[in-house]
Amino acid sequence: MHKWEVLTREVLASLFEIKNSGIVWKVGRNKGEFAGTPDSGGYLQVDLRARFNNSSCLVYVHQIVHMLDKGYVPNRIDHRDRNKLNNAPSNLRETSPSHNTLNSKMPETNTSGYKGVVFEKDRGKWRGKFTYLGKRYVTSRVDSAEEANRLLEIKRREIIPDYESIIGENP
Repeated sequence: MHKWEVLTREVLASLFEIKNSGIVWKVGRNKGEFAGTPDSGGYLQVDLRARFNNSSCLVYVHQIVHMLDKGYVPNRIDHRDRNKLNNAPSNLRETSPSHNTLNSKMPETNTSGYKGVVFEKDRGKWRGKFTYLGKRYVTSRVDSAEEANRLLEIKRREIIPDYESIIGENP
């Protein structure tokens, strides 16, 4: 049985209450305490496998919050502020893989200082690159990372209809 057939809104409401930026246990030895432990990626998860004798009942707090707040769990949930520990309903939104990637943090391996801007060593030039809805977009090659980023932002705004609302205050 799929976990969301077991973990309905009613079942989760009997176990948890949304409080601040997370969920609090309503039952058991942890009653009144915030639920969830960080996984290797930094997202909070709750282990309900033993409680429901179901191996698929290891669930993320943001999924539980979305189910309690909206009544369903979408395929992908985005944290608007990029804070994996902020699971307040107002910080969560249903999203597509493309939109989720746009709102992701800059990779630690980034050397340009701009998300999506890379240096092409063989040509000695900078270029902007991004993928949206499965299609790859690139800018022309330029002499500076700043110029490549400027061109990249223009291209993103041209291609992505709701770009500003996706990135919000997180360019």
